[in-house]
Amino acid sequence: MTAFPPSGVGWEGCRPVERYSSFEEFVMDTVDHTYAAARRVTQDPTVAEDATQDAYTEMLAKWPKRQQEDKRRNGSYVRGIAVRRVYDHYRKRWRFTPLLDQHDVAVPQSDVAIELSVRTFLNGQPPRRGTIGILYYLEGLDVATIAELLGISESTVRTRLSELRPLLRSLGEEWKRRGGQV
Repeated sequence: MTAFPPSGVGWEGCRPVERYSSFEEFVMDTVDHTYAAARRVTQDPTVAEDATQDAYTEMLAKWPKRQQEDKRRNGSYVRGIAVRRVYDHYRKRWRFTPLLDQHDVAVPQSDVAIELSVRTFLNGQPPRRGTIGILYYLEGLDVATIAELLGISESTVRTRLSELRPLLRSLGEEWKRRGGQV
């Protein structure tokens, strides 16, 4: 009997799993996106740099096991670690800073206004809800990964997302009504 999926094939659409050949290749391929994710939740570039460095230090320790994971999963995983490190930094200091107001990630021009509107909206949310919104809507992480990274239950993540959905829907309607300007 043959095991399914075949060796070297992932479950997602049964497509070949792409893996990094070395930790150095992984870092070079993901460091810009990881830093950008950390910058999305802090205005302080030093905190973002420290969080990024800490994320890769933690990832290096886990690399023997994580190396077998798909490229996308490892990229999401290290970005989540970096965001959690930013979150931990401010939690230790008993304060949070607003989200970054500037757009610092290369996005097609048509998406810039929408992403800036969403980021501005999430900036006004309570810190945990805003962080969950950033990880889910802007970084594309799934509920289970967000829960694991933030050390909260999946139910809490789903609750915060359900609180955000109607607010984001009304933001989208307002955005359309004003002709693309919020």
